[in-house]
Amino acid sequence: MKKIVTAIITVLCATCMALGFASCLGGGNSSGVGVTYQVDTSAFNSVVKYNGSVDYSALAIVSSEGDSVSVTEEMVSGLNTASVGEKELTITYEQQTLKVEYTVKYEVSFYNGTTQIGEPQYVLTASEIAIPSGYVATDWQPNVPQSQITDNMSFFLNTSITPDGNTTVSLGKEGAYELFVGNTGAIAVTAASSVAGEVTWASEASNDNVTLTDMAGIIRVQAHKAGVTTVKVRAVNANGGFAEATKTVVVKPRSKITIKEAGNTYGIENVLTLGRTDVNGTVSQHTLTVSCGAASEIGEGLLENITWASDNALATINHDGVITLGESTGVAQVAFTAKFTVEGKDYDVSAPFSVRCVWNGVNVNNYTDLYTATKAQKPIVLRGNIDFPKKASEIKFDTMHTTYDDTYYVNVGEQAKAQIKTLLQFKNDLYGNGYVINAHNATAGLLDATGALTNDSIFRGPLNFVAMSESASSTVSVKAQDNVCFAVYEGVTVNNVELRGCDLQADENGKYDLCDLSYVGTTVEVFGDNVNIEYSRITNGRTVLRVFGAVDDSAKVIHLNIKNSVLSGAREFILRIGSNAFVNGTMENPSPYLDANTSVKFPMQTAYSAMQAAQKTDYEEKYIKTFVNVKNSVMKDAGIFCVAMDAHFAGGALADGTGFASGLLTGWRDLAKTSYGAKLTFEGDVRMYDWKRVDSVDSSTLIEILGESSYKDSLDFNVKELIQTIAKNDRLKTVVYEENGVQYVHGGIAFFGGGKNYSVFEAKDYSFYPLNGYGISLENVDKAYLQAAAGTESFYFLLHDSTTRTFLPKHQEEMLLSGDAYQCIYKK
Repeated sequence: MKKIVTAIITVLCATCMALGFASCLGGGNSSGVGVTYQVDTSAFNSVVKYNGSVDYSALAIVSSEGDSVSVTEEMVSGLNTASVGEKELTITYEQQTLKVEYTVKYEVSFYNGTTQIGEPQYVLTASEIAIPSGYVATDWQPNVPQSQITDNMSFFLNTSITPDGNTTVSLGKEGAYELFVGNTGAIAVTAASSVAGEVTWASEASNDNVTLTDMAGIIRVQAHKAGVTTVKVRAVNANGGFAEATKTVVVKPRSKITIKEAGNTYGIENVLTLGRTDVNGTVSQHTLTVSCGAASEIGEGLLENITWASDNALATINHDGVITLGESTGVAQVAFTAKFTVEGKDYDVSAPFSVRCVWNGVNVNNYTDLYTATKAQKPIVLRGNIDFPKKASEIKFDTMHTTYDDTYYVNVGEQAKAQIKTLLQFKNDLYGNGYVINAHNATAGLLDATGALTNDSIFRGPLNFVAMSESASSTVSVKAQDNVCFAVYEGVTVNNVELRGCDLQADENGKYDLCDLSYVGTTVEVFGDNVNIEYSRITNGRTVLRVFGAVDDSAKVIHLNIKNSVLSGAREFILRIGSNAFVNGTMENPSPYLDANTSVKFPMQTAYSAMQAAQKTDYEEKYIKTFVNVKNSVMKDAGIFCVAMDAHFAGGALADGTGFASGLLTGWRDLAKTSYGAKLTFEGDVRMYDWKRVDSVDSSTLIEILGESSYKDSLDFNVKELIQTIAKNDRLKTVVYEENGVQYVHGGIAFFGGGKNYSVFEAKDYSFYPLNGYGISLENVDKAYLQAAAGTESFYFLLHDSTTRTFLPKHQEEMLLSGDAYQCIYKK
């Protein structure tokens, strides 16, 4: 009689499993260096009869040199057939210990009279017993209930019966029943007979992919493994006549099959982007692999029967998952579908996988290729994180004349010094796949020729707008445009990348000092129209993102769209918006609000909020040059404010160099101007996480005072002082939130500059907490000299304040710690 072989073998390698060997799991090696032993279990029946014995001769010990020795009883310990269950034999040979697993089961035999029916069954519980087809039970021997089987038993059956035409049974609707691994379903059972008496029915499954439970009128189906199972139901009438019906159950993998490449992150957007060529022009081939989750969930044959297909001519893919991009123009979505085959039948699994194909994109893996691709103005597809080189001699950069007002440099005869540096210039699209480009080594971490960290850097501070010196060691300067890590030009899309100005080091309390960002430059500056920043992270700069106009035409109207992105970590401002173009070239231009309305006071935000749609359109056409739309994004961790709506200084001292300290104001003439404004729009879920202690607000970099200056107090642009003055004069005491003796302020949107500020803010379907407005003049803080330089107009702030009872500092902290803070960036 042929025994059932279901050996469970402990192995150390896949090869041993394939050969039916159990590997050595412990012990020494006394038979020579390199000699190991394994147990050949290919002839061994691992199912042992309850209270039975084991045929040890079916086991053989095979050495790594090819010798074979039969196992004898003296070598074996651990045999126990007095109880059922999974057990383990220990074989000792040449001081090595080998393990073989076996299972003790009850033996159940079937008889019709004295004739044995079929082979015995070996079971752990009575629920595993399957009565042979065509028979019904008549008696047990010994005479105990089937549910209490505790020994090897014989099962007596009556004479074989045949189906009759009086009984019918059907299972649910036509066709296969489908469900996913881990899910529970139900198959309806309809059983009837024309013979009087009860009709009973029972179900059985062809494999263990599912568990069946018979209930009133249905079969409960619990899915365990992917694959195909045949469910059979037999209905029996009172006379023993029966009918049978079958149903195919298809269990699909529980987890959606995904395609991933080792090391890819996919970032916020979670879309894989591929470029057609390498930097040198060689056409790339990308190998995609399937991720299916646990093997028990994927069904037999899935990995062996994967088929690949593309539904788009932009790419072809072969049976090994190698994809080659075509030469069609543009960017498209390409879908891939996987299938598995079980028992000769194909089943689709999962939904298609989206891949963005950039036909003229170049795949970039390192800094050298990245710089080369930017110079060639090719679309870039990142294939990994990129750090700048550590040595200055290996870092390339470009120098350009400032796009901001350089009148001061002209006045003092140093126009040639009004230069800024850019590390990378993106003049075509950038697709990041969630990877990071980190400029730290260029902005903060340069090494000298010996490899030691230096205090030098390619970047060192912004240009001056104006400056004055009382002595060689005393300088007061108003800062202008800064060096730029990543310059973005006309029509460029920045997609799914992290652009980092530098790394910030946390202290022992896990806190970051934003003062470390004072001289690392602007992380990203936009120099052209129709720029899109999407699904990206931009972080760690003196300014994180600056938008002031096109590089070649200061009067050009530009548009920037930011969506589903995170902007964070600024010494001053996260987003700084303004214009390089000037209204009539002077500070004395008429009020823009319908021109005839001379009573309008600046900033324009309060008047703009009251305008009708047509008036807003007219106003924007006349006085707005920069449009920035932010949607479903996060700004956080600003040293001063998240957003600066910046207006050109227009004080009288800038007109002719008089008004205070006249003898020190060299070059202070023809500088007083009124710049065009910018419009900022928040759309959807935009969040500014910038509640902070009032005493932590440090605006000393806006007007930099080095050394001892007699004008330090009168020229210091102290935003903390402005906030405290607003709080002191605020009857409702709402701008500052106080808790446990600590005052907090929210760093939202600031309209500043001192001249007429035409910039405006508008909320469009904005869903986060409201922003409230506060104004203050430099006169209120006794800054007459600063007012003479900056201008007489008030500053204005849009902030979350203490009236926002569900978004206070503690709520911000909770959101950031829980991760809820970033849910908005995944919205469509």
